[in-house]
Order: sequence, then structure tokens, then C-alpha cells
Amino acid sequence: MQRIELLSVFNLPNRSGAHISKSFHRFFLVSIALVCINLLDAKPLAGWKWLNREWQSAAVVKLYASYASLYVKVDRSRDVTIWQDNELAMYGNLLRQSLNPSHVLLEATVYPTATLSTWLETDQPDLYHRFNITEQFNAVRSLGAGYQEPWSLSLFLGRVTAFWDLNEQDELVVASTGVSGLVLTGGFHQLFDNSVVQQPWTLLEWKLKGSGLQDQRERSWNLRLGYRWPGLEAVPSTIMLALYRQRTNRQTATWVLRRNSETALEFQLPPSRWRSGLTRFLLEYGKYYPLKGRLAGIKIGYLYQQYRPYDPATQVFKESWSRDNEIFLQPLLIW
Repeated sequence: MQRIELLSVFNLPNRSGAHISKSFHRFFLVSIALVCINLLDAKPLAGWKWLNREWQSAAVVKLYASYASLYVKVDRSRDVTIWQDNELAMYGNLLRQSLNPSHVLLEATVYPTATLSTWLETDQPDLYHRFNITEQFNAVRSLGAGYQEPWSLSLFLGRVTAFWDLNEQDELVVASTGVSGLVLTGGFHQLFDNSVVQQPWTLLEWKLKGSGLQDQRERSWNLRLGYRWPGLEAVPSTIMLALYRQRTNRQTATWVLRRNSETALEFQLPPSRWRSGLTRFLLEYGKYYPLKGRLAGIKIGYLYQQYRPYDPATQVFKESWSRDNEIFLQPLLIW
């Protein structure tokens, strides 16, 4: 499965039509190039046994998030879990089972478009500003927007469970996969106002995730609850809650909002500024339509942030707090 997301943030004052036309052409060409690269995505997998344990490695190269992982199965049991129509009860059981971990996973992730955007604005400003569509919108920056770090390292300790079900031929097949457990993520660089700040950060979260594909129907969801330490006096630590839900069918086109759609919510609230409210709120809704065995669609989102702006020239955060609101659209394609 491939997903292509090209972020467009709209805050567009009037500019000359010729400038917008040339900039839009550059944005269009960059988007087409990124799509072509994304279609070259590969996922080599290797598995072996060592120390009487099952080990596996995987690598995925994508535009927005590329990662390499290594994981080991520490639980030798061969439990068979049957799929239930009551998903809430099924994942509730998975949450309880995660107290007895079955897998340990190490993962390194990089965010190519976010890294490219910060590098161009910092080291190649002339080239970067050629992609200005308006004074408030830069095509390259929009492709890398939404990330809080250029890369990260993660350690997962929890349960990975395959849910089995009978298909139309009464064969036992894997209907879905569930993941639940503790994730410790960190790094040495963070992103503020499209600039890289060298400062260690840590995120500790509990994750409950599931996905499955039967016939042409796919469903997935991801619930995360955690606490983020930025390690900076100017940036408060935050409690984080994020929810993602997707349900698609490659054969059925419908205007019903909850079908062939995806929804994402994210809240970040600093305990030290409880009365001041959220520092980050993200709401996204995407709608898909079948297209020759694939799915194409568009996502609309709203991002609110309350923060102290970062000045890359002086490399310090400003004293005053600022509030920022963005509306964005993301074309989507599941290959």
C-alpha cells in the first residue's frame, strides 16, 4: 500500500498572476517528481533465528517518513486469536495482553521532505524562495510541514497479535494485526518555524494500533497517549493524545462521510500552562473514491498552535507567545 500526501497550506494574499503561475508550475513539477519517487517504494524484509529467538528486519523508503526497523519475538507462545465483530472489545483485550510483551522493536525514522525544507530555507534561501507562491505560502515548506523533528529513534515493548478469521472458502486467514505497548521515542534535533534546533527531546507514549485487509475492504486505527519532553525552557512539556481512523473499500463509491474516509485528531496540552489551553490541536478528515482498483481522494485539515516563535538568525525563542491557525488540503492516493 502506498500513500501520497502533498500538503497545501492556504493563507494567500494577493500577488501578481504571473508570479503565482510560475510558482504554481514549479510546485506542480515538484509534486509530480515526488509522486514518481514515492511509487518506487520498496520494503525488503529479512528474518532469521538467533539465541533461540525469531528476528526480523524491515526498511521502507518514502517521501514523508522513511524508516528501518529491527524486532525480535520474545514470547515463544503460538496463541491463535479469533477476529471479533466488536472491535472495541477485541482491542480492549489486546490492551490487557500488552502487559505481557511479545515483541521488542528498534526503529529509526527520518522525514525527508521536512529535512529538505529546513535545509533549503537555511542554506539555499535563493532556491527556496523560488517556490514562493504567495508571501505566506512556499511549496517546499508546505511539503515538509507538520513534523516536530527531522528524525527519531524508537524503542517499542509490547504485544503484536494477528487476528484470524474464515474467508469465503472457509480458510483460516489473517484478518487483521494489532499492536499495543509502550513506545519510547527521542532524538537530538527538533523543528521550530522550519528551522533545526539542536536539543535532545523524548516522547513516552502508550500505543494501541490495528489494521487489516479483507477482500477490497481495509480498516486501520491508531490511538496514542503520551508525554513529550522538549528539553527547552522556552517550550513546555505536553500531554499528547492522538487518534487516527481509516476505513476504505476499493470497490464501492459512496458519499457517506464515515465510509471510504480517514479521520485524525491530535491534542497537546502543557500541564505547566493548564489555564492557557492547548499548544497544538490538529483535525483532519480525508475522503477516498475508488479509481481502477486504487483509491484517490483529498484531505482537509485544521492546525492550531500556541507557541513562542523561534528566530533562526539569533537562534533564540521570542519572549512573547503567538497563536497560529492553518487550513490545509492534502491530495491522497493509496496505490
